[in-house]
Amino acid sequence: PEDLRLPFLRHVALNGVRFIRRYSIGRVYREKKVFNFHPKQVYECAFDIVTPCRGNMVVDAELIAIANDILRELNLLDQKRNVYFRLNHTSLLKSILLYCNVPPDKYKELFEIVLEYLENKISKFQLVGSVNSQISQPGVKINTGYLCDVLQIPEISLEQLKGTLKELFKGRGEAAMLAKMAQRDLESVVSLAQGMGVQCPMMVCPGLPINYERAKGGGLVWQLLGELKPKKRNPITTIAVGG
Repeated sequence: PEDLRLPFLRHVALNGVRFIRRYSIGRVYREKKVFNFHPKQVYECAFDIVTPCRGNMVVDAELIAIANDILRELNLLDQKRNVYFRLNHTSLLKSILLYCNVPPDKYKELFEIVLEYLENKISKFQLVGSVNSQISQPGVKINTGYLCDVLQIPEISLEQLKGTLKELFKGRGEAAMLAKMAQRDLESVVSLAQGMGVQCPMMVCPGLPINYERAKGGGLVWQLLGELKPKKRNPITTIAVGG
C-alpha cells in the first residue's frame, strides 16, 4: 500500500465502525522523483481515532498529545532540535480563498505551490510569480496581492492570528465567519493539548494546505516539525502529519 490509512478507512466505511482507536506500524511503498522503477519501501506509523462526534476538539488535542508523547519517549524533545507543531484549520484556509475569490478548480494547483514554498523548494519571488501566472483566470478578479501576502506569513502564535489577518476578520461575510470559527476551534485545541501535557510550541500557519481534502468539511490539520538533521542545508524535517 501507499499509506496505512486508506485500507483502514475502507474497513471503517464498509463495516459501519463508529468507535475505534488504532495504532499501526507497517511497510508502505512510495515513488519519488524517478517513476516506473520499483518504489521505495519505508515504514510508516499511523494512529487514528474514530468517533461519531464530528469536530470533536478533544480528539484533535489527543492526537497532538500522542505525537508529542512519542517524541518524548524517543528523547527528541530537547531544545536543540527545535521541535514544534505547525497548525492550521481548513475553515481558516477556506476563508482566505473565499476572501481572495480563488476559484475552487484552482485550489489543487495553489496548494502544490504553497507546499513547495513551505518546504523551501521555491523562494518568495517564485511563489508570487507562480500564483500570479497559474491562479489567474480570465473574467475572474482574484485578489492575488492579499493572497500572496497571507501565504508568505511565517508561523505565528495564536494570539497574533487576529491582528495579522485583521482585514479578513473585520468582514461580515462568510469568509469572516469561517475565520472566526476556525480561531475558536484552534484556541480550544491548543488549550486542551496543553492540558494533556504538550509543551512544544504550537504555531499557526494560515496557508498550510495539508490534508485539505480529508478535512475540508472543517477541521484542524497539523505538522510536527523538528531539526533532526542539523547538517543539512534545510535542517527542518516533517516528523508527523495529522488532520
